[in-house]
Amino acid sequence: TYAAAPHLCAQYVATARVYTVVSSIGATSRHEHTQQEAVRFFDLLVDREEEDFIEDAGFADGLMGLVRGALDAQNAVSQDTEIRMVELLFAVTAKLRQRPAIPLAWFRPNNTTDQHRASSVKPSVHNLRDFPLVYMLLDHVHHSGKTGDFARTGLLYIFELAARSSDLEKWIIDSELATMMASGLGALYSQLSSKIALSYNTETAPAVLTFSNAAILDRPFDAEPIFSASLQANLGTFISYLIFWQDILERCSSADIKATLLDHFDFLFLRPLL
Repeated sequence: TYAAAPHLCAQYVATARVYTVVSSIGATSRHEHTQQEAVRFFDLLVDREEEDFIEDAGFADGLMGLVRGALDAQNAVSQDTEIRMVELLFAVTAKLRQRPAIPLAWFRPNNTTDQHRASSVKPSVHNLRDFPLVYMLLDHVHHSGKTGDFARTGLLYIFELAARSSDLEKWIIDSELATMMASGLGALYSQLSSKIALSYNTETAPAVLTFSNAAILDRPFDAEPIFSASLQANLGTFISYLIFWQDILERCSSADIKATLLDHFDFLFLRPLL
């Protein structure tokens, strides 16, 4: 609508907490169109300024519940729906990036690390409750295409926010985020074939080999051609994730976070390779 603010529809949605109902329907529905319309609904509210939904804890819980329920491992969603879900998470991080401080609706570091240690609940469970948006993005940073692009950029924005929040900086350092990121890098590397062959036949060999005395050898049976589609796809995903690491180290202004990431990169990725 082009009517002047305030908008009555937005006011009603905020007052009646309509988003809780939409979240429940979208999270439990197995109808793709219903899920996508729920995402579109939340996407519209994220952009609303007058009601400031981004500051509303109920809105944040509803959005997280929608994405968590729809992308549950037991549910099969189309790639298009998954992209829209992760793009919604990215839109939230873009909004948070514009704020002078992270709203408590999204980041709730009330249960500090010291309290985690005194609790019988695993720290990872507490960390998930503290900032679930981060872990939802982390679940998709290794994906290819738009899904991975949105997830990596969104998580990069979170690391940039640490410069303005000592609580977030401490949370990133104390959480298992660096461990999971380094382990994910190792997992992507392990998908690459350990035996790669650069082999040609007489029809496809470069001219420099055709006119030389070098023999054109057959590819070993257990080696994967370097130009195979599967190898190129896995290599592209691995390189994208590696570039993501580089972007974080370049754009995150916290020296402590950088040191934590590099330590985990060294111990969990580089040393096992060497």
